[in-house]
Amino acid sequence: MNAMLAIAIPLPAILDQPLPIGPSRRHRIDGFHLTNASVDRFNTLLANLGRRSAPLDCDRLATAARELRDHAAGSSEPACILQRMKRLQAAASMVDDAQWEPADEAGNLASLIVQYASGRFQLLPNYLPTIGHLDDAIAVEAAWPSIRAEVVDFLDYCRIRSLEAGLRGREPGAFGFTRADWEEARRAEYFLDRQRRCIRDSSYVPLMEPRFAIH
Repeated sequence: MNAMLAIAIPLPAILDQPLPIGPSRRHRIDGFHLTNASVDRFNTLLANLGRRSAPLDCDRLATAARELRDHAAGSSEPACILQRMKRLQAAASMVDDAQWEPADEAGNLASLIVQYASGRFQLLPNYLPTIGHLDDAIAVEAAWPSIRAEVVDFLDYCRIRSLEAGLRGREPGAFGFTRADWEEARRAEYFLDRQRRCIRDSSYVPLMEPRFAIH
């Protein structure tokens, strides 16, 4: 969780640069041919997810993929993609959890990226070595500012629900535990922690009176 929510490992900077003047030069990524129509559909998705940078084009996508591939260790996925795939997994868990009630539009945005990543009509096929999930990572990057707080809350909800499950001797999800239950438990946890801090920083035992001694 800490690695997932740490300072983001940046995606290639070219993805956020202005559109170049003139037609795209590159349309292939490891032999896979990008089409303008598929990139346009992907740009529409990114706009719906909240991306504010200039729309992507084939050339910048191909250049970003080549940069990642050239710096990758063997066939392993680059760290910037792996980090966003972990965020995607957390978002998917949130979407799939029937007991979690999203507080705002974050739930819908999380559903969009999960549906895209698991759908048939992706910009890049997942089988491409090293950079097959680059498009998924870009989609997560577009949505993350809007869904981050909700995902953080959901992960804390899972933590507290697991604690409650241990106290009940049951599996998480085998009993009713709502967002309101989590918020109440979190408040109780906060006040308990504050009390412990007070006890640690002070003492219930009164200070000893100074002794009067005759010399």
